[in-house]
Amino acid sequence: MLIIIALAAGLWAAFERGPSQPTCLVPAWQLMPNAAYEGQSSVDPMMSWSPDSRSLLFTAVSMKGYRTSILRWKVGEKQINRIVLGVSPNYIDNNKFVFLGQSSMSIIERNLATGRERDVVPNLRRVDLWREITGFTYDPARKTIALRFSSFTRHYEPGVEQIDLAGKSLGAVERTTGDGVIERSPDPMGGRSAVILGELAGGARELRIARPGEEGKASPVATGNLGALAWSPDGRMVAFADSNEVKVLNASDMKIVTVARFGAPIGSGDGTYVCRLAWSPNSSYLAALDLVPSVDSAYAVLYVLDMSKVRS
Repeated sequence: MLIIIALAAGLWAAFERGPSQPTCLVPAWQLMPNAAYEGQSSVDPMMSWSPDSRSLLFTAVSMKGYRTSILRWKVGEKQINRIVLGVSPNYIDNNKFVFLGQSSMSIIERNLATGRERDVVPNLRRVDLWREITGFTYDPARKTIALRFSSFTRHYEPGVEQIDLAGKSLGAVERTTGDGVIERSPDPMGGRSAVILGELAGGARELRIARPGEEGKASPVATGNLGALAWSPDGRMVAFADSNEVKVLNASDMKIVTVARFGAPIGSGDGTYVCRLAWSPNSSYLAALDLVPSVDSAYAVLYVLDMSKVRS
């Protein structure tokens, strides 16, 4: 099944200087048509980049029939491919990924070249509350799985229980949020973390850069209706969402540039916001999930921003 995608209207804009922050809108691909995929039924983690940064796997819940599919997009192409029914795609290497099969409630490895599948955690049913699993994050270095038991939330929540590939419990996953920290992304070069401080219920939020545990002493570098947060793998930029905008902060001089702005279509209501951000491993692309409120619920639109010029 092929789905045609449209190029987002994100051609290079003139470098605009407002009273506080410059704007330089980057080119983008829109991977989901407007009002085609349900937003509140999404499952974390809902997207995964291949190690070579050449393709993106993501989950989409169709508004018609509410089928949950894992789709694949190759960078630069004008189509996406439906791979399999399931959630939580996690790339293992450029040709394989693991996902949660919802009908069988099993963790499956799939080969993209051959289509072959195998159960990678045969003892998953021995895990407490295995029927309540909603998704997982796979750590290929440690070969461990962090299980999630919660529904989709505005702010990303990692798995809470860790198991190995034999299904053995390795204990609880250490929390990285709490005490006012609602989002955290560590500096891949080590030492610092980017955090968003504020209340889950709303109100002004602050972006701070600090060593873990010292967030309260750091000065805010940005304020607003802040949401998703992601430090680039090369350590040079911190991407964060401010309502329907995506901004990047230079980790060296703390200067901020707005690189994307998503407007809600007429009649869709207001309050659209970006709730997930995911960098490609080479830091050239940034996937952004935008939720657009509608009369009954909200629909999801996934974009990929071309950040290669921003890095130069």
